[in-house]
Amino acid sequence: MTLLSIRTLAAVALASSAVSLPLSANEQPTISVVQYNIYNGKNIDLITQVLHEQEADLIGLNEVNYKNKRSKGSDQAKHLAEQLTELSGEEWRYEWAHAIPFQGGCYGNAILYNATRLKLHGYQPLTMDDSEGDGMRSSGLGIFELKDEEIYFQWGTLHLTNRNTRLSEEPMMTRQLQQSKAIWGAMEPGLPMLIGGDFNSHVDGPHNPETMAYWMDKGFAVNTPLIPDPAGRSHVIDFNLMKAQGWESIEEQIIWDETAAVASDHAPILTRYRVNARNPEGASIAHDSAASFSPSICPM
Repeated sequence: MTLLSIRTLAAVALASSAVSLPLSANEQPTISVVQYNIYNGKNIDLITQVLHEQEADLIGLNEVNYKNKRSKGSDQAKHLAEQLTELSGEEWRYEWAHAIPFQGGCYGNAILYNATRLKLHGYQPLTMDDSEGDGMRSSGLGIFELKDEEIYFQWGTLHLTNRNTRLSEEPMMTRQLQQSKAIWGAMEPGLPMLIGGDFNSHVDGPHNPETMAYWMDKGFAVNTPLIPDPAGRSHVIDFNLMKAQGWESIEEQIIWDETAAVASDHAPILTRYRVNARNPEGASIAHDSAASFSPSICPM
């Protein structure tokens, strides 16, 4: 689906409810989001167990293999969606955001979503330059509807570079800021917005804090506990963010138990949101964006 199609869908969704419609307490649904860097899926069965236990609706994945030598030809996103479907009894689907070709297949990010609860109206991957690092980085953005609720929102995952050099042609701009600007430029501020990922930066520490400041300056709230990273880093670098009127974060956790400690070198981030209104008042999808979505770099 093209970016134009996604924006058309967003316009239709917002036109159906141009004014904020508060929901009574017993009508307020919750949406649970997990963000997880799975460390190349080395322990895919343990990762499945960790994800199933969180009872999430949306799962953003980083460092995922697609039919390459390292994964022994496995499509890891498909495998996880199939396993979650079997374990939960609900339908799980997946979308890819490949970043680079790798060992005869591909490597990058993916999203999983509970299709029993959520309808995906449009999805596109975005690739961004990472010439000093892995070559390219990626993000995947989708527009979702909570079924039977007339609640529409945008959510996606990202993985920013770990080699945050300054651009020679623009010394005040870092590679992470360049990537963040491209992702922000492709988002729909007229919709409630959620974004999660491995930002490779700190909110409250010395590692690339200007990156998280950029997102917070755009109005995003950080919905992740700012505690020492249980995976061994001094500060957390994986986050869930939200910019949405009528939404509130009601639970924020960094999951670290015996299984998670073995499954990956990153801890999964869990955030549960409560939706108090169907659409933000005065919503608009007008947005000046020069960003463009890129087709998949891998044959599907």
